[in-house]
Amino acid sequence: MAANSVELAARGKGESQPSIEQIHAHLAKVLASEMFVRSDRLCRFLRWTVERALAGETAQINEYILGHEVFDRDQRYDPHIDSIVRVEARRLRNKLREYYDGPGANDPVGIAYPKGSYVPVFSVATPVAAVRTAGRALDPRTVAVLPFVNLSSEPDQDFFCDGITEEILNALTAVPELNVVARTSVFYFKGGNTDVREIGERLGAGTIIEGSVRKAGRLLRISAKAIRASDGLTLWSDTFDRDLADVFAIQDEIARAVAGSLRVSLASPEGSSRVHDFEGYMLYLRGRHYWNQMSLEGIENALDQFTRAVALFPNYTPPYAALAEAYGHLSSWGAIPPLEALEKGKRAALEAVRLNERSADALATLGGFLAMFEWRWEEGAEMMKRALDLEPSNVHACELYAIQWLYRGDFGAARRYLDKALQLDPLSPRGLRFKSLYYFYEREYDKAVDVLKAAIPLGRDATNREVLCSLGWVYTLQGRYDQAIEVLRNLPEGPFLVTKLGALGEAYARAGDTAAAADALGRLQSRSKDGYVSPRGAIYIYAGLGKWDRTFQELDQACDDRCPWLPSIHMDPRFDSVRSDLRFKRLVERMHLLTSPVGQG
Repeated sequence: MAANSVELAARGKGESQPSIEQIHAHLAKVLASEMFVRSDRLCRFLRWTVERALAGETAQINEYILGHEVFDRDQRYDPHIDSIVRVEARRLRNKLREYYDGPGANDPVGIAYPKGSYVPVFSVATPVAAVRTAGRALDPRTVAVLPFVNLSSEPDQDFFCDGITEEILNALTAVPELNVVARTSVFYFKGGNTDVREIGERLGAGTIIEGSVRKAGRLLRISAKAIRASDGLTLWSDTFDRDLADVFAIQDEIARAVAGSLRVSLASPEGSSRVHDFEGYMLYLRGRHYWNQMSLEGIENALDQFTRAVALFPNYTPPYAALAEAYGHLSSWGAIPPLEALEKGKRAALEAVRLNERSADALATLGGFLAMFEWRWEEGAEMMKRALDLEPSNVHACELYAIQWLYRGDFGAARRYLDKALQLDPLSPRGLRFKSLYYFYEREYDKAVDVLKAAIPLGRDATNREVLCSLGWVYTLQGRYDQAIEVLRNLPEGPFLVTKLGALGEAYARAGDTAAAADALGRLQSRSKDGYVSPRGAIYIYAGLGKWDRTFQELDQACDDRCPWLPSIHMDPRFDSVRSDLRFKRLVERMHLLTSPVGQG
């Protein structure tokens, strides 16, 4: 008998309830697991009931409707005679129990079906990717700034509260004595009620900053406190009642007070990192809010806000740096032509650095354009290193610096900075995906799979698409074609369709299904008539089919187009069989990379 609403239960004491995004992410991981991937019936049962429950349609989750919708029974179906739903429900309960006793033992979310009900119950536990620090002292100079709580009557002010959180976090990243946990990991706890001692343990942070914001017209009240994570003791607290325009001063005061409580100093902001017009600041915050959705639509909305900000306030640095980063991401996703991204993104980054030569985000992004697009590796690396000297806890700079070392074949340097990025952002699907790339290039495929599976329950829709696509790629190179195809088939389409088609086509090609591979190629070519389509998918498909002449034609075009992912072929195992080919060597030389990768012979 189905319940009337979705039940939410906590697995373990003091836990917050899982968000819809966390449940979706966990569902994707379970469906992609080896225990479920070959069982179509159980996957359909699990997916359908979870989606109906999350949509608030629990009244639809009954035996009769399940028989029709999930098990394709016709109008003659009588649940009193046909026990298909009851049998499969029992199988699903047992399979989930087996999953949580084995590979899912440390998953952060659980799904269960109480006896007598087909409505799923969701619970929370600790993710396997979390940093475990139990049994050792937490470093008080590792700081986590939790999302400030919105106490205003307007729920749309969330972006304002998030902006305040990020500004304080960013100010603290400039203090060399501190390790500041990055945004992705601290925002994992947004909206929850997890105890600060547990948060400190999971993030490896000895000091937790939390606060609240109440906005009424032009009046602003911000409360903040610094807490010792080991025992919950308040180290410092204050409340600020000011006019809205004083928000910049309040953010600086809080950051200084936190630094002072830890006996370190915070330098005064230099350059044009502060804007004195509140409208420009709000445009920037709205842009960051959209940006952090990490979706194509979100980035397009962010571009609009950042563009308006620089038009109205041309001497304000942060929107220029944000514009540059957005264009870089759009190109890496294949959403816009690389040369367009290079022109617009590099121009924005240069302007940000001109306005404020100490803008770490702008320096790191400019370094990314120099290295990944223009193959000026030394100059790009120097820019990224300068960014890290200015802000040692800047994860964006840390990740870019690691990836360029990975492309250049210095696996030791890449590993150090990837580990540093994950230390600062332990719950980041993006950081874990980069770590899996390291293992992929090292040909340690099992380790890459483990890392990607740990990333799945931590992500939202956009980040999960990238993680699951990477998992499909690894399965394909392992020869686990059925699993690769199952994972990739379940990826949503929309703006991610081109990447999905390329990955699926490669899996079909390597599995010997040339017809399906040709169909994927045809769909890619058809889409190219309506706009830019990255050649990456076609290159992987042609390589999988062993059509190397066509592969090199496409690679040459990608080289002319300055595709930012192209330097990855230097390490990519897909191209191991043609490394001695003169055409491959010429490509590597054009990108100013060594022809013999470090550690690869």
